[in-house]
Formats: sequence, C-alpha cells, structure tokens
Amino acid sequence: MSDGIWFDQSARGIRLQSRWNADWEFVIDQERIDDHPLGLGDFADMNKLIAANEAGYRVLKPLVGTAAEILTGRCNGRTIWFFNIIRHVHPARIPSLDDGDIFRVKPTGLDILCGPKFKEEVEASGLKGLWFRQVDPDDTVPMI
Repeated sequence: MSDGIWFDQSARGIRLQSRWNADWEFVIDQERIDDHPLGLGDFADMNKLIAANEAGYRVLKPLVGTAAEILTGRCNGRTIWFFNIIRHVHPARIPSLDDGDIFRVKPTGLDILCGPKFKEEVEASGLKGLWFRQVDPDDTVPMI
C-alpha cells in the first residue's frame, strides 16, 4: 500500500495528511448507489471519513472547526472534501462538551459523535447524506 492509507487509521481518526495524495481519483460504487432510493447525496461515509461535495464542504467546514483534518481528492473531475474527525475525547469528559461539538471517543475512536446543535445545523442546511442516530448518554457499553 505505498500510495494507500491503512484503513484502521482512517477509521480511527488518526491524522492522514502526511500520507494523503490530493490527486487521488475516487469512484462511486455504482452498485450501491443504484440500490439507494435517494441516489447521491451531499455527504457520504468513506471508512469513517465524511466525504462531501462543495455544498457539504461549505456547511461542515465552520461546524467542525479544529476537530477535523480536511483532505481533498477528485471524483468525476470535481473536487471532493474528506473530513477526518481527529478530536478524541475521554468518555468521562463527554458531559462537559458543547452541544455543537463533533468528536470520537477514546481510545478506539471508531464512531463519530456529535452534539444536538451540530445535528440541527446539518439538518437545517437541507443537504442530504449524513444520518444521525441518538446514543444513550448512560450507555456503559464501550463503543468499538
């Protein structure tokens, strides 16, 4: 994988910039899109990176702030942006976060979590492709 990225690192929010190539051409898995009733959206999940078109980029960039490393690539001749959420928070600190925060939980960092304000802002934009599910704050089962 001399030009690639170790998938476990991209899924865990580890910085990728030093191994990233902005000239990479990404393709859409047409089989999966054809089965999706809504077709292409403004956002997609790529191994726990949030991929976005230009409209999605404009919405997410101010919301993620320093919580994400922003990477670029190409798809069908257009620029696409990848948001690698690199902010990792210990579970005990989650109650003290702001409603608009986005983060991963230490130590595994697999799932991307956000506060209700972040969700509301994305949904208010009218863009499609990110989906949210509520996580019980009293859940004692570690997310891995």
